[in-house]
Amino acid sequence: MPRSKSTNWFENYPDVLGNVRVNLSSIWSRIDFSAGPDACWTWNGGKHRQGYGMFSARRTHDGHKMMVTVHRILLKEKLGPGCSDDVDAVHTCGNMWCVNPDHLIPGDAKLLVQMQYDRNGKYNCGRPLGAISYTPRKQRYKYELDDLRHLARGQMSVDDFAIKYDMKSWIANHMKKNILAGEKYPWILREMK
Repeated sequence: MPRSKSTNWFENYPDVLGNVRVNLSSIWSRIDFSAGPDACWTWNGGKHRQGYGMFSARRTHDGHKMMVTVHRILLKEKLGPGCSDDVDAVHTCGNMWCVNPDHLIPGDAKLLVQMQYDRNGKYNCGRPLGAISYTPRKQRYKYELDDLRHLARGQMSVDDFAIKYDMKSWIANHMKKNILAGEKYPWILREMK
């Protein structure tokens, strides 16, 4: 039987923490406490590609649905109503999957780097400062970028584009119109200026 959706989203997000509404009981149900009260508590829900636990929330002023990091939400709950909305949560344990509020302190990037140095004897876990600490997704396009540029600039005919990508000419023509109108691949128009 499908779950009935509430018409009033306030019921699904009853707890207000700063500028967001969340469901804290649902958050607590996805945490593994088996290691004990002083150990790292592991988040068993969805994770960001960098590894931080993520959970859905709603903005208080307009109800817009968004994703928030769980460790920041739990730090806001720990600090209480005096906590600012832009607080950064720093893991004292160094474990990004940990959501134990006792392992979280408010801080900034400078504090994080200093704590990494104190733990490892080197900055940013051996990577140069400013280096990306995760593998970015490889952007894959269905069409070659040069062909899209040539189509928009008129250096490739609509029929040639259609033959190369096994589509009908009217679809290729429609793509060209969308590109020139700025509705698809707007960066091509920026390059043409």
